[in-house]
Amino acid sequence: MIKTVLDIWAIQNNPDELYAALQNITHDVLIFKNLICKFLVGNKTIKTTQFDNIIYSEGSDMLILLQRDGKAKIEDAERYLQKKNIMYNVVEFIDVKPHEKPKKAKEFWFAREQYVLEDAIEDSKRKKITHCSYYPEVRSKMIFKYPTFFAYRDVLVDNPNYISNEPMMKIAFKGVIEFDDKLILPTVSKDRKNLHSDDILNTLSDYGIKTEIKNSVEQISF
Repeated sequence: MIKTVLDIWAIQNNPDELYAALQNITHDVLIFKNLICKFLVGNKTIKTTQFDNIIYSEGSDMLILLQRDGKAKIEDAERYLQKKNIMYNVVEFIDVKPHEKPKKAKEFWFAREQYVLEDAIEDSKRKKITHCSYYPEVRSKMIFKYPTFFAYRDVLVDNPNYISNEPMMKIAFKGVIEFDDKLILPTVSKDRKNLHSDDILNTLSDYGIKTEIKNSVEQISF
């Protein structure tokens, strides 16, 4: 299982962000296609936002998540890497998840570093959003699995007999910062300094964000 927590770029509503993310990748690239993403915020399963294709580059300290059925396609990334003569390997699994029209949802930002938190706040402030709710104790996780070779296209992914027992990757988060336009989830890692609640509250205060502390995940608007 991949355990290293890299700098995460989640490509969602703005497909141009894919190319901004790819500019940070220089080598050591793995592309995984048709992964099964289980995304839990607190005890809630997030079905509106799923990521099935990822670009993983430990050497470049980058993890790019592409939203399922989003405007940015994994083929766009492959063409970019080919044009830049960046070597990559592809692991493609059979696609067993039924395609559904994506529903409008808030963006998710995943903050390992202070600069991501600041970028997210500045992005909301440009939209005239100057208040947020902060849930410091809510724990979340994103688990990536893959269908086994016994899977077929007409098999729903909630059938455990067709999904790998061992997660390919698991990303943990602690805390949720909720703006009207986005949710920010700080990652948790044993290998590096994490963003703690004091860091987050001080940053929100520095940017003039009015912050309400909350505890129940039921209050979060997805």
